Amino acid sequence: MVSEQEICEIVVTLLESNITDPLSGRLAKGKKWIYDDPARLDLAEYPRISVTPAQSNYEEFATGVQAQQLEKSVIVIEVYGRKQDKINVKGTSATDRGEQVVDYLANQVRSVIKNNHATFITNGILSLRPETKNRSIVGDLLIERMTFRAQVVN
Repeated sequence: MVSEQEICEIVVTLLESNITDPLSGRLAKGKKWIYDDPARLDLAEYPRISVTPAQSNYEEFATGVQAQQLEKSVIVIEVYGRKQDKINVKGTSATDRGEQVVDYLANQVRSVIKNNHATFITNGILSLRPETKNRSIVGDLLIERMTFRAQVVN
């Protein structure tokens, strides 16, 4: 069985492999920007991505004569950016403002999740599907919060 924390670690690894850190200085220093722990709102450098477990529940189903449990875990992926940031995330000559940075990175997260079904299957995750998304503002931070439901057979 794949635990919620293992699901988060798999997702973090996929995101790190497929999304380039838009802060080249942080990237050059080898600093992390995608974490599998709750977000801190007092960091010096943004953007940041956080992947954490939300909740789990179980559903019993029968296959042939043997009953199995299907675990449904919910993970939360949050993209953080500052409203006033001006960062080039799209590889063009123009800089993007905070909201555009968060939009771009959130779309990249959804794309990585959508396009890596085979990786999830290989790691024992039957599916990882989007459920909800919302945007909030905390001080000068923009936060895009997305939830995904993972299904794993016990």
